[in-house]
Amino acid sequence: MKIDVLYSFQYQDNEIYSAINRLFCSINSIINQNVNICICNTSETDIWKYIKNIKGLRYFHCPIDTYPYCKTKTINIGVKKLVKTSYFLLSDIDLVYPPDYIEILFNKYKTMMSLMPIRVVTSVYNINKTLISNNFQDYVNEVNLENQNKKFRDTQRIRFDISSGNGLIHKNTFMYIRGYDEDIKRYSGEDELFNLRISFLNKYIEDLQFNLRTIHIFHPIEYDIKDLTFQLNNKICKGRINYLQRKFIHNKFKIKEHIKDIIANQNQKNWEEI
Repeated sequence: MKIDVLYSFQYQDNEIYSAINRLFCSINSIINQNVNICICNTSETDIWKYIKNIKGLRYFHCPIDTYPYCKTKTINIGVKKLVKTSYFLLSDIDLVYPPDYIEILFNKYKTMMSLMPIRVVTSVYNINKTLISNNFQDYVNEVNLENQNKKFRDTQRIRFDISSGNGLIHKNTFMYIRGYDEDIKRYSGEDELFNLRISFLNKYIEDLQFNLRTIHIFHPIEYDIKDLTFQLNNKICKGRINYLQRKFIHNKFKIKEHIKDIIANQNQKNWEEI
């Protein structure tokens, strides 16, 4: 069974070339793993000329306001316009995948997926320099070098983070809860908020298996934590996460009776449309 892999892409003109290089590294690491590549580009710049030769590509260009960056809206547009499979993989353009990632993921969870909707995130290692390569082993070698040649699989000696904004998502549940919360304009908390909301309807799994670990290509941070938009975004996320945790985790409210609390973008009457 093929699965759609969705990349959300929105960058300023001076960031496009570097972003495309990282995007190709990610695509090349997964394109031969029984997937369909989907790219939603909400930048002003159309990147079709760079990606048009990707086999079986689904591409949608829909410019939205480039500042502040709206990752949440870009993902939502991509799911609505491009994703066709019952489950899809959400991916940063900066993630490089091991050679058998999809096969291992599906073999491990295919039975569970047939019984219930699930949300699965895996772990990621962040290397400390920009390494542009199509060979996953090059990244593994860099990880080992950074950690004085300690083995990539050694979880006790090498710290891996949860790649909370990526991984396997059940499309029908995504649509039901109206995807990512588009009130969140920048980074910090939007993935945690989405995962908490979808976890009330899906079994949420953080999988640390070393064969499912991805590597994040280093790139400069493109936002300032002192930025007012960033601070507002962070405040919104924390407030909504705290509210949901108090209501459904600490107070044991029944989710079916208060389902509206986990549905985002309720002020958008025609959310299903672009």
